[in-house]
Amino acid sequence: MKTDQVYDLGSVEFRDNNDLTKYCRDARTVLRLLSQELAFAGDELRAALSTVAGSRAAMGIDVRMRARIVSAHLLIASDLLRIAVGAVAKCHASFIKHFAPELAEIKQRPGKPSFRIVEPDRKSV
Repeated sequence: MKTDQVYDLGSVEFRDNNDLTKYCRDARTVLRLLSQELAFAGDELRAALSTVAGSRAAMGIDVRMRARIVSAHLLIASDLLRIAVGAVAKCHASFIKHFAPELAEIKQRPGKPSFRIVEPDRKSV
């Protein structure tokens, strides 16, 4: 899977709510793409391993079972990443629920880096 967009999640600086929103949106995109890639690779691996010659007595059932066991690890990883996508969305929703009202009322302290609430970007998570 190829994407033209590059996401730099490691260089995040949480200065305001727009930074958090962008980070959550980008993290969800990266995790979703990786989840789809792992699911696709798991299916491809299962199909490829199923073509290996197996026991004649088992008529290839043994090979298909082993292929399913091996490819299942990629499918499990894909499922876990889909759960992570939801967790990132919940992080953003939790921020909105728990911090946005209070942070809108807090005055900035001069000289110290702080998190501030600004007008949200049009794009949402």
